[in-house]
Amino acid sequence: MPRNVTFHYKSHHTYTKQNGYIFPAPALPRASRLYVIYNSGKDRHPYYIGTAQDVQHRFDTRSKAIRDLGIKNDELARIQIAVVQILVNGRATTPGKTGVAGGIDVEHLLIRIYSQIGNFGLRNMSKTGIFSNVAFRRLDYYFTWDAGLDFSGFYANDGHIGGAKHL
Repeated sequence: MPRNVTFHYKSHHTYTKQNGYIFPAPALPRASRLYVIYNSGKDRHPYYIGTAQDVQHRFDTRSKAIRDLGIKNDELARIQIAVVQILVNGRATTPGKTGVAGGIDVEHLLIRIYSQIGNFGLRNMSKTGIFSNVAFRRLDYYFTWDAGLDFSGFYANDGHIGGAKHL
């Protein structure tokens, strides 16, 4: 029986500036999730994929750094954040700080899907090496998203990795 991983794009956020403060809007969730940052102003490496035990907390410090660097409004408008919920065999599973959910390094898998199948340039420095499906059974992956949200620019093609195969 194959294992199934669903990358559910749960929410979509853009940076906004108000009263000198920079923050993602709508507010990021206080949840353990993967996230994908897409900067449409970067030609070669516009994506970064990460994991956080608390996505909102992770981005609080990043938002402060962006403010301190003096990033302009037109540059902020190019940055999008997708928060990704993970389901393994149909069951919601949190990736924690290691990116592992249901015994699968879903952060590593998503990085490889973006870089190898989607051929997208990534800013990631770790987990970029070969992803091995060591379970020796088929691993199917799916992409879903909540209705009404626009995830254009983000990867969303379903696929699979055969048993004992690499990506």
